Amino acid sequence: MEILQNNIDFIILIILLTIGLGLIIFNMILIKKGKQTLNWFEVKGSIKKSEIIQVNMNPSVDYTENYYRSSIEYEYEVFDIKYLSNQAYLGDIISSNRSKAQETVKMFPINKIVTVFVNPDNHTESVLIRGFGGNRVLNIVIGLFLIVVGVLVKINYELITNTIRGLEK
Repeated sequence: MEILQNNIDFIILIILLTIGLGLIIFNMILIKKGKQTLNWFEVKGSIKKSEIIQVNMNPSVDYTENYYRSSIEYEYEVFDIKYLSNQAYLGDIISSNRSKAQETVKMFPINKIVTVFVNPDNHTESVLIRGFGGNRVLNIVIGLFLIVVGVLVKINYELITNTIRGLEK
């Protein structure tokens, strides 16, 4: 227990570095892949399902903040083989607010004929919206912020603990 207490600044640094780097790496991958979608070929497809799903992020807590995501399924055909996909855009599994989910569902009503962008190297991978979306850059900035906070906590840990002890007196 004493080892944990003596290294709490290092633990905070490691946690914030891990989360920050994870955010940065994940979003850089989505940006790179999003750029690749600009070169994917087009086929026609049909929307089979279009609805909003409420996602409960933490069901164990009395107060829950609800998130929403659009659930879109579409069918398309490449070289006489039918495929079914549920990825409207790269990273659409991530929950968002209700209005964004409603906007996506409104764009893709059931039975609508749509253009599907298909990965030429893997025909099972497709999107309805090309690119990577604006949130990727914001998420990278958040990741950088977490890293900076972690480093600042590590560097100034004694000052922070002395200030807290001073406030407790």
